[in-house]
Amino acid sequence: MKKTLYLIGLILVCSLVFTGVALAAQSIPEYKIIVNGEPIVFPDAKPFADEAGRIQVPVRFIAEALGVEVAWHQDTQTVEFYKFEDNWYTFYLTMTIGQDWYRLWATDYEMDTVAIAKDGRVYAPIRYVAQAFGVGVQWDGNLKAVVIGGEPDPNDMPKIKYFPVETTGGYKFTTATLLGYEDYYGIGGKAVTFTIDNFFDEPEERAQKREEFLSIIENSDANKASKGAHLKKAEELLKLLDERDGTSDQGWYVTWTDADNQLHVMHGYWDEWEAQSSVTIYVPGFDPREPHAADVKGGDGKEPLSISKYFTEDQLTQALKPQAMEVFRAFAEYLKSPEGRYDRFSAFLDKNLSDQEDHDPRDNRENSEFFFENGKRSYMFDLEGEALDELFAKIGDAILEDVEDVSLAYVYDYGNMKYALVHYSIEVTVDDYVYILTANLGFYISDQDPERMVLVLADAGILIYQSIADDADDYTYDDSDEFMW
Repeated sequence: MKKTLYLIGLILVCSLVFTGVALAAQSIPEYKIIVNGEPIVFPDAKPFADEAGRIQVPVRFIAEALGVEVAWHQDTQTVEFYKFEDNWYTFYLTMTIGQDWYRLWATDYEMDTVAIAKDGRVYAPIRYVAQAFGVGVQWDGNLKAVVIGGEPDPNDMPKIKYFPVETTGGYKFTTATLLGYEDYYGIGGKAVTFTIDNFFDEPEERAQKREEFLSIIENSDANKASKGAHLKKAEELLKLLDERDGTSDQGWYVTWTDADNQLHVMHGYWDEWEAQSSVTIYVPGFDPREPHAADVKGGDGKEPLSISKYFTEDQLTQALKPQAMEVFRAFAEYLKSPEGRYDRFSAFLDKNLSDQEDHDPRDNRENSEFFFENGKRSYMFDLEGEALDELFAKIGDAILEDVEDVSLAYVYDYGNMKYALVHYSIEVTVDDYVYILTANLGFYISDQDPERMVLVLADAGILIYQSIADDADDYTYDDSDEFMW
């Protein structure tokens, strides 16, 4: 009897267990994804609804359905959807795990959910990827399916996500601004520049930009502390820009001194090339009209070559001329070496190059050697073999003779990238041809001393050549123009 009761009880328990499992299985809905009328087959990881009610789908299947590539970056926890056709990106979107926005090209868009990592898989909300791709997305409640295809709903388009911004000087606004802005170091010191208007703007848009600029100035802590002096000077500068809008003048300055006897400088500028006007506001106490020494240090094999992050272009190019000349000499020896050796350049890198990471994903030395090795640009020449080696040797000899005769030196300041490229050019003549050669020194803000920039790149190369025997009239080159032919 006891045995019978035990068996009956065991059967009842097992029935309840299996019934519970079956009910649990039935309670987990299976969601379908239909793309252009064709359902996607999920062999293992299945779509599911997240806490926000959005359908999350394994990213590999999203990519396959939309005909794009997908890549995963473990270090940043970012998934990348892209399409590359004819040597060009035609689609580029990124989502980061746990982040409630995605980036399409360079613009961020809102999401009411996030991408998720689960059970070793990365899932993304398929609605937002499909919308970014420019196709329609609908929900079919009867089929429990996300239906993708056709034209997007104009009433359900992605919304740009705006972020708060606080620039140098404490000026606050959001990325919704119509103004162009750049927060930077470099040639002009530390400053923020606002692009106020553009020659091609409609009058209403120009007025709106100016009102927004003045509102930012008015609401700044600096203006409040100065009892309205910032706003007054900004209005004065805009008036000067209005009076001379479209001229090629170099710009106008307005200045004032605060209660602590610190100088404040604003610079208004009409850029004839870009056809736009801008205002730059410098940190208190910095005057861009004064010379600022390059303060070159290091480069002795113990410390990397470094410069002050505040510098005047002429002083910097003059101060770094010895290093540029050494790069030219190293390139000359490289050209003269049939084996393609560049021991002198390697020694220069040993003494001067920092191993600090910058904006380039490649190692600094790898980057420098890559550009240096490719500096010959032999594809520009019709010669090959021994004849080409002989020509390179002649160019090398000419460089060593004329290395001090710099024809052009300038600094290209990448602004908010905190990177400055110091560029030098020399001209040499070989067999009735003029060759333009370049040497570059790239500096990046130091992570050891934010007041300095360290050398992260050095390279050299043959830029262009031009016959002066038959085409002398076509050859044009001076200190201000590009090389033209």
